[in-house]
Amino acid sequence: MEKKYKVLVLQSCSGRFGGEIDSFVKGERHLSLEVCHCLVNAGYAEVIDELPELPKKEAAPTPPKDSELPLDFPMRDLLIENKLTTIVEVSEFGDLTEIGGIGPAKTSEIAEYLEGIE
Repeated sequence: MEKKYKVLVLQSCSGRFGGEIDSFVKGERHLSLEVCHCLVNAGYAEVIDELPELPKKEAAPTPPKDSELPLDFPMRDLLIENKLTTIVEVSEFGDLTEIGGIGPAKTSEIAEYLEGIE
């Protein structure tokens, strides 16, 4: 079970705290470390017990400099080989099936990916 930490909520609030949507009323609360930090940093709460630092999150890997395409972009390597190195270039290319190795199914997958980031 996750350890809980004590904070004093100074004013009622609701919103996305620590990745979850929640609401809090005034008073002493026992909450997760991440939620405590969110409330304190936003000015909604004061620390009652000492709060440890939040653990450092690993940064997401950055795409190699030869391309701005995200690492999980469908058919990324093949697109880069064909000089399509940005989202804009892929979006404006036209019929991706003209590139050897990309068929209708992969074209649909790429289109869905592009819709998800627009």
